[in-house]
Amino acid sequence: MVKEMTSGKPLKLILSFAVPLILGNVLQQMYSWADTMMVGKLISNEALAAVGATGAITFLILGFVNGVAEGSCILLARYFGAGDHRNLKKCAVNVVVVCTAVVAILTALALKYNRQILEIMKTPDNIIEDTEAYLQIIYAGMFALLLYNLGAGILRALGDSRSPLYFLIIASVLNIILNYVLIVFFSMGVRGAAYGTIIAQLVSGVLCFIYIFAKCSIIKPGVGDIKLSGNLIMKICIMGIPMALQYSITAIGSIFLQTAINNLGSNTIAAFTVGEKVLNFSWAILNCIGVALANYCSQNVGAMKIDRVKSGVKATLRIILLLTVVFIFVLLFFGKYIAMLFLENNSDEVLKIVEMFFRIQAPCLLALSMIGVFRNVIQGVGYSLQAMLAGIFELVGRSSIALIFVGKYGFVAACVASPCAWILADFLLIPMYFYVMRKLSSHMSKSLTV
Repeated sequence: MVKEMTSGKPLKLILSFAVPLILGNVLQQMYSWADTMMVGKLISNEALAAVGATGAITFLILGFVNGVAEGSCILLARYFGAGDHRNLKKCAVNVVVVCTAVVAILTALALKYNRQILEIMKTPDNIIEDTEAYLQIIYAGMFALLLYNLGAGILRALGDSRSPLYFLIIASVLNIILNYVLIVFFSMGVRGAAYGTIIAQLVSGVLCFIYIFAKCSIIKPGVGDIKLSGNLIMKICIMGIPMALQYSITAIGSIFLQTAINNLGSNTIAAFTVGEKVLNFSWAILNCIGVALANYCSQNVGAMKIDRVKSGVKATLRIILLLTVVFIFVLLFFGKYIAMLFLENNSDEVLKIVEMFFRIQAPCLLALSMIGVFRNVIQGVGYSLQAMLAGIFELVGRSSIALIFVGKYGFVAACVASPCAWILADFLLIPMYFYVMRKLSSHMSKSLTV
């Protein structure tokens, strides 16, 4: 359902938009958990480590693709908020073209250099074959992974966060069924988990675009709208590329960290994989509220309502802080028991490493939650390049710890790396938010007086 967020109570609008996003991400996390549980329980801890070792690489590749899509859809939200339906339709066509071109290039490069990247990352010999096989399938199906994220992004730009949730529910159920069937009955190992993910995402993406063409006439292009526009492609790149680079820069730091962890053995890789899975569940919820805020801000900037942007940020901060305290408590006192769901029986050594992960990273979740607020606001109001700089700060923090300290201090240093990255990013993002708001207010004041 298309929905404008340029009038009404900010908190109510943001939360009503965020709740379907949260439910969708919780569901996505749950079937991601189901994937991990099946790999760990039905295959082995080594298989779990093999899939876990792909995390930083897939974040680099798929993060870039999804960053282009997300940034582009912020531009769509601005046209929608401004009531510029003609440019909205033209922009949608060009967004699809740009994202498709990006996927084609990245797919070719990723497939060609898959093995070399894994060797550079010092992936252990006992898991490298499974890791390579899993990534080959994910890379080959990259367009399927883009399709849902792009379709969902278009719908969210129009204020509709519910419809993508329904399609994600279908994908989640299908993914779990396919994974179980392919792993258990067809003995496909980690390949079964990869195929299940690709097929489920393809189905949800196709359903998204069927719905857009059937129900969203406001964005459905006419014959005259189906053409490339150099001006629109430039705007899409200005919005999308910095966000894509932000994800990729952050991912490069994660690759440095993963490379350092790979030297610590498959048990440590498995423990880090489980710890990240559980922590990412909290982050997914917090970031969903940030994404809702970004769409809210984008529509209101399009409508020239800067005061509503500021009110929305204040309301969101209160909710985020409350949730963060709850998540910290849960991770510190119950994280160990959640982690046990992913591991084989008699995995005491891995479990001890996971406990250390939570003791170090959970208290620092507040720094991560601030990234979810301020980075999304800065992106939502159109300053993607400035938001990208936070990714550079994260890269410096994470990679420095990985390169200098993990070899000497082991897993403790690896656990400290991400919190250091989050804190460094906040040192940039929080002052940047106030700078951007002042600049935006000044620009709008001049526009209104002209």
